[in-house]
Amino acid sequence: MKTLALLAITFVTVCAAPAATAGTCPPPTPAYCAPKAAAKPAYAYTKKLASRTECRWYKDNCGKRVSYEVTFITYADYFTDGSTRTYTKEVRA
Repeated sequence: MKTLALLAITFVTVCAAPAATAGTCPPPTPAYCAPKAAAKPAYAYTKKLASRTECRWYKDNCGKRVSYEVTFITYADYFTDGSTRTYTKEVRA
């Protein structure tokens, strides 16, 4: 019988307390959410900016100097957000 009375008092206290203080509680603060990562910009197109040719030398098995040409081509990649990326490729002619 004591258990039933104690349970009834606890139930009345727990249920009545929020109703009595409902107007005085501060509003709940929003939970922290980490900022979302920005979407990766999409590739738009590539443009050839410049090219130059250079003469280089090496020695063959007999020790003779032999020349060859190397072409350097500079490209620029353009993306949808307006950013660019430049790079140079080396091509042996």
